[in-house]
Amino acid sequence: MPRKSALVKREALYAFFIEYVKNGGNGSAAYKRIHPDVSTNTAKARACQIIKNNPEMLDKVRQDLEFANKNKIMDIQARKEWLTDVILQRKDNVVCGIKDRLSALRELNKMDGVTGSDEAKVKVTITPEEQKETYRELLDNQFNVIEGEFDEKEDEAS
Repeated sequence: MPRKSALVKREALYAFFIEYVKNGGNGSAAYKRIHPDVSTNTAKARACQIIKNNPEMLDKVRQDLEFANKNKIMDIQARKEWLTDVILQRKDNVVCGIKDRLSALRELNKMDGVTGSDEAKVKVTITPEEQKETYRELLDNQFNVIEGEFDEKEDEAS
């Protein structure tokens, strides 16, 4: 098992390279971010040494950051599920008006290749009863949110 000082040194190098990659390759700025008390000339010299002596660490940090960023992006399936939740109002935390729901439907249609040409237009009709039911559900959801916030404030006050 590596000694504690070796682990600390490795973590400091890793932190330096993360800063180096994030700021676009400015070694002295990255070093000063980790060691703010050093002079600019010292930071330049030490950063140059670190980069020269640890190229494998730089590659590792770039791979790790690329992997982390790759997993932050929603894939197509996740976007379609979210848009469907907006359209159908399936989740309590997704509450929006009919205009937003129709916009989500248009976006979902674009993703599925349904364009705005005359033969491919999607017409949405809603009966007055369905509209009333939708408004009731929206109001119920809004009241539930308000009641939840009110309950939280009561809990905090007591």
